[in-house]
Amino acid sequence: MGNNLAPQLEDMKVTHWTSNRDFKLRPIQIRNGYRGNGLREKPLGGLWCSPSESKWSWKDWCEAEDYGDINQCTSIIFEISEEGMLVINSEADLNQLPIVEKYGCMGYIDFEKLLQQGYKSLWLTEEGAWKTRHSYPVGLYPWDCETVLIMDESIIIHQTKEEE
Repeated sequence: MGNNLAPQLEDMKVTHWTSNRDFKLRPIQIRNGYRGNGLREKPLGGLWCSPSESKWSWKDWCEAEDYGDINQCTSIIFEISEEGMLVINSEADLNQLPIVEKYGCMGYIDFEKLLQQGYKSLWLTEEGAWKTRHSYPVGLYPWDCETVLIMDESIIIHQTKEEE
């Protein structure tokens, strides 16, 4: 596999939005998608975040699509290590990833294998989100915005609740 690791090993701040005002971090589990949830492109589990400085975050997408009232959600800020972070910034980056299955003519990321290979998070950049939205044979259409998927909680350095 190519060098898709984060370019610098620095700490990064990411935001998770939740309707659970009493959010408590639990052990993170990752399983490959589908199993009845209808989305093979996303894993079951993980902690879904956007970079705190993103120009196209989950909050931006929710506001643009009028998807619920994101302002009623609690924002949890995590400072994370970029150690073991896989970066998807292009279709070429995506096509290097292990595939778990083919469904028809489409392939889907093997998230369980990524964990076994030592990846702890996956960062789909804003540019990567647009470039992989309709890509083939692997696409990330249901990933609506710039995303950091935390697959292993050991990379979390610090957690704070954003002041309301």
